[in-house]
Amino acid sequence: MTLDASIVNKELADLLWSLYGKAIDQIEQIPLEYKREFVKHENGRKMPVIKPRYQSLMMPAGPWREYDEAEEIVANLIECDYFPASEEEIEDENNPVRGRIYNDVIDWLWQSYLEHSDVIGEHNREAFLDVFQDFEAYHRSDSVPFVAKAFLANFSLDEGEEVEIHPNLRIRDISVDDLNWLLENEDSLESVFGPRGVVGVIECEYDHDKTRVGTMDYPKGIFQKVVTALRLFKPRTTPGIVYSYAEPTPKYTGGQTVDSAIARSSDKIFYNSCELSKSECDDFAEFYNRNQQLIRTESNDGEYSRPLRRFNEMYQKPAVEDCIVDCAIAMEGTLLEPIQSSSFTFRLGLRGGILLDDRLPYSRSEMRSFLETLYFVRGEIVHSDFQMERILDKIENHANYELAILDSPTEREYVQEARVFLAAVLREYMEANVAHDISIADVNRKMDEAARNVTYTP
Repeated sequence: MTLDASIVNKELADLLWSLYGKAIDQIEQIPLEYKREFVKHENGRKMPVIKPRYQSLMMPAGPWREYDEAEEIVANLIECDYFPASEEEIEDENNPVRGRIYNDVIDWLWQSYLEHSDVIGEHNREAFLDVFQDFEAYHRSDSVPFVAKAFLANFSLDEGEEVEIHPNLRIRDISVDDLNWLLENEDSLESVFGPRGVVGVIECEYDHDKTRVGTMDYPKGIFQKVVTALRLFKPRTTPGIVYSYAEPTPKYTGGQTVDSAIARSSDKIFYNSCELSKSECDDFAEFYNRNQQLIRTESNDGEYSRPLRRFNEMYQKPAVEDCIVDCAIAMEGTLLEPIQSSSFTFRLGLRGGILLDDRLPYSRSEMRSFLETLYFVRGEIVHSDFQMERILDKIENHANYELAILDSPTEREYVQEARVFLAAVLREYMEANVAHDISIADVNRKMDEAARNVTYTP
């Protein structure tokens, strides 16, 4: 059977209202009282149990299901000549969403109407038509409202707080429903309830193209963008995504038979928790909205994509040597643009000291020394294949390089400080772009001019 789109109109609404009214008239004859039953328990005692005579028009299958007159009325409506049999599917060439008409209409339309009714059995034609218009609008539209969620580990908010980045994008605490989903889809309870388990959710509402419902495309890039922004905002912390998925919102479930899309992440190397206070929630939302056009991690998507990918990889790789190499490559892609023939180490320290002046709690000479030493460490890893432990010992006795701001750091502490410097560098370039619409190379040229100008005041 093929349902012509023109049927879904006022005539259908009138028909459904007529059928619904008849059902209500009959249901109203059923006593709206609760019955008291005695159930014999295993210990032999009889215990009183209160059961509703009927729950509602839509009674889910389960141990509490009551087979009474209300069920028979609903069953008779489903078997009405207008509705196809349950095994038949409705296919409308102008509406690729496939489903069963009685599921769409009864499950969605009537349940929505019941939710708007204060008392079961009390019905109002005007309210019914309002709900029907919503139903018709969703079925006629080219898109379906979806919600995508990403579960954050190593992250926390103050109690009752929420980061509303914009009306359709937010970060919130994990809910009971979220935990239930995780328990159904995660084999290891340790990853859910462990010391660095999932405690936050990034939630994004969006419209899904009906013609691509089967593909379950969803904005995973937004999740990565939010996490990248969190890391730039608080680089000493290590928030990360464990799982993400998407599904139709409760506003529209009729006709959706596809499963939720699930993406599993291997990013589980967490150390310091990312905690946002009430004031930081607002500051982060402002930071994200100001820079979100530049925070792109897709391949070759703007001049920040490559250094940002290297920045994120510092959070994902277990080997500290790999993290330092990623950091150095990202520094090269920013502080050394455009590449010139002069000393990389000198230019890295010079530009970095100017760019980060008053941005980190160190003097310009200390920051310059740290950046030059970082490039030396990168060379020892790449060209000499040295391990970090040996390199740090070597620096302690080196005539030209020093750890400057760090006192006998561990390997992890050194990587963390390198992340702090790289995050600060990226933030400053992005702020300059947003404020003055200038590229990384243009910022570097201005710093070179400032370095040559003896009257320059930062």
